Amino acid sequence: MIPALTLIEDQISFYNVRRSGTGYNSATLLSAISDLGNTECVAYLPKGMEDEVTIWTIDQNVTFPENISVLIPCGVMLNVLAGIIITFEGPCFNQCPNWHTSTGQINLNSKTAINSQSYKDFFNAFIVAGGTHGLSPTCYSPNFFTEAYVANGEYIREDFFSIRYGDLGANCLNDVVWVVISNHDASTIPGTNFIRVPNTHYYIDFTSTTIPALPSDSAFLMEVYLQDDQITRVNDLRAFDAAQGLLERIDPATWIPELYPGSFTYLGRSGTYLRYGKLLYVSGSVTLSGAADLTGDPLVIRNLPFSDYIASIGGFTFHLSRSIRPGAGLGVYTGIIYPGSKEINIVENIAGGLSGFILSNRMLPNTDLYFTGTYIVNI
Repeated sequence: MIPALTLIEDQISFYNVRRSGTGYNSATLLSAISDLGNTECVAYLPKGMEDEVTIWTIDQNVTFPENISVLIPCGVMLNVLAGIIITFEGPCFNQCPNWHTSTGQINLNSKTAINSQSYKDFFNAFIVAGGTHGLSPTCYSPNFFTEAYVANGEYIREDFFSIRYGDLGANCLNDVVWVVISNHDASTIPGTNFIRVPNTHYYIDFTSTTIPALPSDSAFLMEVYLQDDQITRVNDLRAFDAAQGLLERIDPATWIPELYPGSFTYLGRSGTYLRYGKLLYVSGSVTLSGAADLTGDPLVIRNLPFSDYIASIGGFTFHLSRSIRPGAGLGVYTGIIYPGSKEINIVENIAGGLSGFILSNRMLPNTDLYFTGTYIVNI
């Protein structure tokens, strides 16, 4: 049987690295890399016959070249010692999420879907079903279940279960607890205040005074309020699809709104926007300290982000507009962007319709404008 297995491995370009050494350590890996040379193949780290989990101790720097793909099966774990680096220039097939426990450094330089670590680059955690519980007259939650995908692509299911918040250390008389589901397999999530609900994938944080950062390979579930030995409020923190989770990774950018025509001096002006694909959500504020050279032409807000690429009509709401010279309308304003205009045209509302564009000469030196809106760009 052994020769037959060896033949099959050779035929499909699989290489057991322990052909090159007897130890579960860096020396065996370095020998295998040397023996394989430029051969294109998949090198796998085998599990010991008698071990539930086989630890490979990485005590020397190791670099697998691009021609060697590496398979780390379930039941094999790397322990990279402090100050040591293991680098995978080619793909690394990690069959199970808990494949290393390390104080050293792991470099995965091939960003492929088969790297469990690489899922973090494009996969966003979300909840498939369940994930929250209701209120309770005690400090024990009602039974609830959860199905979720976390950031490394692992699917997690927890059947019906009750979290006993007080038993885990939360103050049932007055406390706020954040709950996540995670693929971590430890009593605490390193670098956080999250502690494990025993024998589950649930973790809770009752120490942080504000909502904590989402731990790696986890998904938010809820914010739970404890009062007088009861669960009195549950805020839903779930994302329900990967796109919703992605929004957590989009940071707002800034832009500077500008009024035209006229010579304006600004006490303050600022703008932010979020771009998701071709959709832009934009907000801005303008506070004037002076206005001169005003004309009877329509006033516009320009300097919009991606204004050269506006592809469809956009709408804006003015949440506060103060000290604009009275006109024909009711002082309620909206904004319109036309494709190719590159500007927000400010329109005044009257009962039953629009009174027309706001003119530049209606701006007073202490005018305030606060607005939000959306539009589409073609890039």
